[in-house]
Amino acid sequence: MAYSIDDKLVVGISANALFHLKYENEIFIKEGLEAYRNYQVKNKDKILPTGVAFPFIKRLLKINEIHNSEKPIEVVFLSKNSPETGIRIFNSIKYYSLDITRAVYTLNNWGVTVDEMFLLGGIEKRKFLEIK
Repeated sequence: MAYSIDDKLVVGISANALFHLKYENEIFIKEGLEAYRNYQVKNKDKILPTGVAFPFIKRLLKINEIHNSEKPIEVVFLSKNSPETGIRIFNSIKYYSLDITRAVYTLNNWGVTVDEMFLLGGIEKRKFLEIK
């Protein structure tokens, strides 16, 4: 039986918005995807610090606690990487008790990078998430 999302608000969130991954992104930029992937797998049990969108997602998911029978909010984790790199993300999601159980890992396969998407009315994600 398919899972219906007809009566849900579905929100997609990238790992870079949910968690602070500046160091990991430096590895990706300087050393490439394979080095990034290996680092994430090696550090799968190291919990990530929260990112800029974490407080928003945590509060948004509180709606499901209030409306427990309907659970009107569905948050989906989006990744441009392979599922292996998502293990660390899901370990962190579990640690912070976030009700996120779904992920999409196919963006690279489609030739779309998350940085090419425009968020918040046209602001590039990288510029928005840069911590000064």
